Amino acid sequence: MGGTSSILKCTTPLQACEGHTGGVNCLAVSTDGNLLASGSDDCTIRLWKLTQGGQTTKGLQCDQILAGHTNYVTVLVFHQCYLISGSADRTLKKWNLQSGQCYVTFKLHEDIVNTITCANNYVFSGSNDRTATCWNLETGDLVHQFTGHTHSVTAIAYFGTNKMDNCGSQDADGAANVLSSRFGPRECVYTGSADRTAKAWSVRSGKCTLTFKGHSGALTQIKLDRDGKLLYTASLDGTVRSWHTETAKPQYVFEGHKSAVVTMDVSCVGVMVIFSCM
Repeated sequence: MGGTSSILKCTTPLQACEGHTGGVNCLAVSTDGNLLASGSDDCTIRLWKLTQGGQTTKGLQCDQILAGHTNYVTVLVFHQCYLISGSADRTLKKWNLQSGQCYVTFKLHEDIVNTITCANNYVFSGSNDRTATCWNLETGDLVHQFTGHTHSVTAIAYFGTNKMDNCGSQDADGAANVLSSRFGPRECVYTGSADRTAKAWSVRSGKCTLTFKGHSGALTQIKLDRDGKLLYTASLDGTVRSWHTETAKPQYVFEGHKSAVVTMDVSCVGVMVIFSCM
């Protein structure tokens, strides 16, 4: 299909989730499709049941309210049987979906948490404090802090060829060395920043291995193809770019939007790139 006829327009909502007393900043759907989580300016997270007994529910009702953040909620990610949240209170929290209790609070960032991704037993986060972090999901221990960006870290993505082992609690002095030794040689985390660059970091050493330069505006989103060979970056400069991850050399520049590209996604077969602009 070509032209504007391929653009889907929907003006009538199918269902509404009402209850927050402030603006809704972020949403996430559980991997089984049963739960919707919403994070708000009212500092709470609400869980909504999307299905009941295998059937789609009508008239969505709030199932749980997760309270604990002291400032607005910025990002939500479902991982395993948990929900991970980030907030303007500079913390991340891991929530039990059954009890609604906070299991672990991750504290280190000095500014708003913008982005989160999870892999196996680890959680990665990026913040306005210009850093990204890797944490042990079970214990809350810090594995690495990645420093090098000169502006806010706005997006984060992970790629690994080897499955990471679950690690137990370690003492403060030995945690980083012991935990990082469990990562394979090609375990990488990629960060996008308002400094107009993306960076690749070794999760084993915590060091920056490559910097991707070319955008003229802040990066808003980054994605990897399923093989980890290409990195896609979206920017306020109105373009999306693809890069070879082993060299940081540019592949293509996707142009056409007349304003900022704020989000994108890559299909599971790595062929279709979907963009959205302001």
